[in-house]
Amino acid sequence: MSSEVPIGVSRLLAAIHQGGDFPAMAHTVEVISSLTSSEKTSSQALADTILHDYGLTQKLLRMVNTLAYTQYGEVTTITRAVLLMGFERVRLMTTSLIMFEHFRKQANNPTLVDVLNKAFYSAVLGRSIAQASGAADAEEAFISTLYHRLGTVLLAFYLPDDYAAIQAVPESERDKKAHEILGVSRDRLGSLIAQGLKMPERLQQTMRPMDADDLRRPLAPHEQLSCLASVSNQLTDVMVANGDIRVKRAEVEKLAAQYDAHLPMKEGIHKVIARAVKDVKSSSGTFKLRLAGTKLMTKLSDWATPIASNADDMPTDAASLKLDVFEVDAPPPDPPETILARGIQEISALLIGEYTLDDVLRVVLESMYRALGVDKVKVLFLLKDPTAPVARFRFGFGHDPEDEKLWQEVRISGSEDLLSQAVLQEKDFIIRNVRIPSVSQALPPWLIRRGVLDRYVLLLPLVIERRPLGLFYVDGAKEASGVLTPAVLNQMKLLRGQVQVAIRRRTGRGATTRPT
Repeated sequence: MSSEVPIGVSRLLAAIHQGGDFPAMAHTVEVISSLTSSEKTSSQALADTILHDYGLTQKLLRMVNTLAYTQYGEVTTITRAVLLMGFERVRLMTTSLIMFEHFRKQANNPTLVDVLNKAFYSAVLGRSIAQASGAADAEEAFISTLYHRLGTVLLAFYLPDDYAAIQAVPESERDKKAHEILGVSRDRLGSLIAQGLKMPERLQQTMRPMDADDLRRPLAPHEQLSCLASVSNQLTDVMVANGDIRVKRAEVEKLAAQYDAHLPMKEGIHKVIARAVKDVKSSSGTFKLRLAGTKLMTKLSDWATPIASNADDMPTDAASLKLDVFEVDAPPPDPPETILARGIQEISALLIGEYTLDDVLRVVLESMYRALGVDKVKVLFLLKDPTAPVARFRFGFGHDPEDEKLWQEVRISGSEDLLSQAVLQEKDFIIRNVRIPSVSQALPPWLIRRGVLDRYVLLLPLVIERRPLGLFYVDGAKEASGVLTPAVLNQMKLLRGQVQVAIRRRTGRGATTRPT
């Protein structure tokens, strides 16, 4: 950020950092934004960060399980969501969910609710335009549009008097007023704050508004998203403004025509808008928004029915698009057996298509991790070196960087060591009390020093045709060892069996049996 920070940015940042849990939320956003898809461990780190927030996990999975992904069956793990949607898209969606949830919790008066609802409907409309025009990815369009006016949202939440002073003048004069009060336009305010929070670069780029000159030239992909976000927010402004509906419809058509070269919508803008109004109901559940009876929904009721002549397949009665949106709380955590059963189904779906063994291992580890209790357990997979008597850390959930270092060179030899017995003799071990002398003496001293005496330990070797390939290592809080019921243990063994199936299938195709 420039050394000459506009006064509005300084004041807003100061207000933000005094605003309760925003700094902690911003730190999480920064951590997620710092991950890059080029790093081997980033997908794992992204999934682990998401899984530590149960509500966030449920919201993200709900977003993934949309019509766009029904061909793959229900997606029940963050790992597979990353495989299907790509690292960047999941990272962007996660960032948007975290920040939007923060704003939702802080929206404690009608003005803040209205600002947030407008941003949300604009995002739904942006997604609808992306689907109609084919000009951008629908999920990226939703997120880019949601945060296109981040400056306005932040201003309303943290500097309400300044926001009210700017809103008091006509729309055409508001940027001038913002310059007088803040020293920067509302759009520039948002991008500078996003830069300071280290939000993803692609999201920062799409915050830039498009002008008439921009629309006369070819656009880069991120500019196409900015174009879509710009028109979606402008259309929402017109739709919710006071005034004659006929005048507003004409203004909507004029805006759509201005952007038509980049966002062609053969079905017509009114049909696209009506579909977005209908979609608000289903989409709001993921974000836990209560929209019924709000100013936004009252205004949108005028747009629930399209007027275009090609809208024969849309409802003609606006009442049929009942907008009684209600808040949907996150469901209670599923029992371990259910999570593992879904993991088994997830692997079965994965094995039907193209997969790598690393993909399979990650889904298996995540399923075990969630079933046994996030924050209560660590689940690691150690890969046996075929040329040396050692196993090395490959993947894991719930561990810290020190664990990766300690597990990088684990000796696998002899018969006294339980880890070696598990791998070389194909033995499963369920150890509920590590303090038993015969057990504690058979574990590596460095593992004892890491506090494993007060935890339960589970060892599940991965062996095919008497060839040791690796080891699933689990240790968890001793008080939570009751989770290791016969049913849970059997399902975990079934998951291991699916890894063996995946390896055999790869081997049958002439591929190596080593994870790749």
